[in-house]
Amino acid sequence: MINIETTKLRNYTVKYTNSKEYHLIKNEIFNSELYNVDLKEKKPVIVDCGSHIGLSILYFKSIYPNSVIYGFEPNPHAFALLEENVFVNNLEEVYVENVAVDTKKTEKELYIDKSDGWYSTGSYTKGSWKGSEETEAISVKTIDTKAMIKKLIEKHNRIDLLKVDIEGYEYKLLAHIQEALSEVENVIVEYHPVNNSNFPRILSILRKYYSDITYEQEGKEVTEPDLKGLFVIKATN
Repeated sequence: MINIETTKLRNYTVKYTNSKEYHLIKNEIFNSELYNVDLKEKKPVIVDCGSHIGLSILYFKSIYPNSVIYGFEPNPHAFALLEENVFVNNLEEVYVENVAVDTKKTEKELYIDKSDGWYSTGSYTKGSWKGSEETEAISVKTIDTKAMIKKLIEKHNRIDLLKVDIEGYEYKLLAHIQEALSEVENVIVEYHPVNNSNFPRILSILRKYYSDITYEQEGKEVTEPDLKGLFVIKATN
């Protein structure tokens, strides 16, 4: 049986199962402020692809309390905690769905970590994006991300921030939605080193729409990221 722990994080209550990963992600998001972007709107619209248990959403709400946030998380274990963390903190205008962002609406196999407490490395690749984890396949629902983004743009006239942390599927997703990026003010992409040739492809897409592109790796901004490790790409105008 998986043990659920509860802690306080600033003004929030957070429930989690994997203590080691929780503290790692908390440090990245809240201490190193990995997702810090200067949004101009007082009520920004944020789309969070790969919400996990909700630490990114809590962070965005802490900086932009009036924000409207749409979160997507395919792993049902993580999603249960995501829903709980949204509920216990009485977060307003936060809408979450237990689906994977993809190129079309269907059902697909997702490989999730099967250890006690599990890690957030759910991937379409067996063994996760690392290729070395003990994983099990589950069936998840997917959505057409381009259609979702276009629908939200029609509703809100813009998207202020799109955050993408989807375990190695980032290039395929960006290639699918790129036509809609002209209406997305800022993008944050967590790059996973599953295929180094994807990095220049991602850059090629982002450079069509954004004038300022920076990288953050291991808690600091770098000019040339190490493509063998994880890093974050921030694109803005």
